[in-house]
Amino acid sequence: MIKYLDGINYNDVSSKCPQVIDFCQKSGVGVSALGPFLSYGTAFDFADAWVQYDDEGLITAFILKFYGNVTVVTCEKSEAEEIREFLGIIGYSSLLSERCDIFPVPPVKTGCIMGLESGALCKAVTTKEEFSITDGEIFDLEDYRAFYSVLMKNNPGYICTSSDDFILDFSHRVRHGISCPVMLKVSGEAVSTAAAMCIAPDSVFLGAVSTNENCRGKHYAFTLIKYLCEKYRDKTIYLRCEKTKRSFYEKAGLQLIGDFYA
Repeated sequence: MIKYLDGINYNDVSSKCPQVIDFCQKSGVGVSALGPFLSYGTAFDFADAWVQYDDEGLITAFILKFYGNVTVVTCEKSEAEEIREFLGIIGYSSLLSERCDIFPVPPVKTGCIMGLESGALCKAVTTKEEFSITDGEIFDLEDYRAFYSVLMKNNPGYICTSSDDFILDFSHRVRHGISCPVMLKVSGEAVSTAAAMCIAPDSVFLGAVSTNENCRGKHYAFTLIKYLCEKYRDKTIYLRCEKTKRSFYEKAGLQLIGDFYA
């Protein structure tokens, strides 16, 4: 049975939905779905969430729709047929799924989250190499527009929202302790970005990693990743990336744990 989580204010998510948080923190995709849910609940018209329960009342799937994009978090007991029918009803535009066998054949794609067809899901273990920056400085972000500019310049398919929507979203998440974007400047120029996209009670999901093309190969992105891993060293840390970039993140100390499907 799939049930809509109606009227959940973002201030009430932790108290009203602890089982949802626990369920989502069991996987990397689940932690990524928690970001918008912890930030907004279902009190806004651009954020909706549903839970699938089994006959014993246990959660078997979590479905999040955020600005039209849908993330599905499942487990081995999920009822795939019900999820397939439900997704057709709500009319998803893009989809991230924890398990590819929700669909017997690839669904028709009308959009793409992060511009990725498929990729690797990584978990931070420990940094394998030590890097230091002598000509740059890291700072917790206040200038979201500069962050957006660097990110979009280097990853044009990453963000599906406008700059104004992105800034409003990030500032809201940061204000409520759900996200932490950081940026590295060299000689006053913003050259690299990264962010804790979702800071859950026991887990963190990293993303928004980018470096200006003329500044690559200098370990700037590694430095930001290491900074965030150290900042949240008491939590399980996940990151999703293109398969072609897997070796890059492995050098930074992240271990491949599986694939995700878009």
